Amino acid sequence: METLGAREKALADLKRAAAIDPGRFRRHYEDLLRAQREGAPPIWVREGNNGVLADSR
Repeated sequence: METLGAREKALADLKRAAAIDPGRFRRHYEDLLRAQREGAPPIWVREGNNGVLADSR
């Protein structure tokens, strides 16, 4: 959703997912929320990310 320009929808979806499975989705939600606050480009298209959201740190 974020790549398609619907960051608000992506945030809502990740927030719901984080409520269901915090261990898996909370970090992704926080990363996207931080990117929105900073006005950063979509996480999915940042250089070095290869269009994939990493599942662990």
